[in-house]
Amino acid sequence: MAVDPKIFRKIEQFRNFHPATLEELSKTALVADCKKGETIFSVGDCDEKEVFLVYGSVRLHSTDNHTIIINQNDPEAKFGLSSIKPRRYTAIADSYNTCVMYIHDKILSYLIKKNKEQHQCGIYSEIIPDRRTKQR
Repeated sequence: MAVDPKIFRKIEQFRNFHPATLEELSKTALVADCKKGETIFSVGDCDEKEVFLVYGSVRLHSTDNHTIIINQNDPEAKFGLSSIKPRRYTAIADSYNTCVMYIHDKILSYLIKKNKEQHQCGIYSEIIPDRRTKQR
């Protein structure tokens, strides 16, 4: 089941994505509802996915006992949760209604590159005049 492309608009990384790229991304992303206390990922994980908070809240806990709680409306929720791998935090669902979105790293990298190319093509076509029109 495809993810609603509107979800991507709240995430900073996807705000300027071309609609066609968002549509493609929506077909590859996976959303998951998490129960309170459920582990989303753990310190040291070397998985190949980026995790984004869709709604609810997540508690990030490091090995040095540093804890961050990210709620869906916090500025930090506009970015991926602990993108560096191996993971530096354990992410635990902190609310009864928590939903996260998973996107495979390789697919995300490909679509970021594709989106950049789409924007460059659009900029290029606006700067270069149409040679079929007569110059006066």
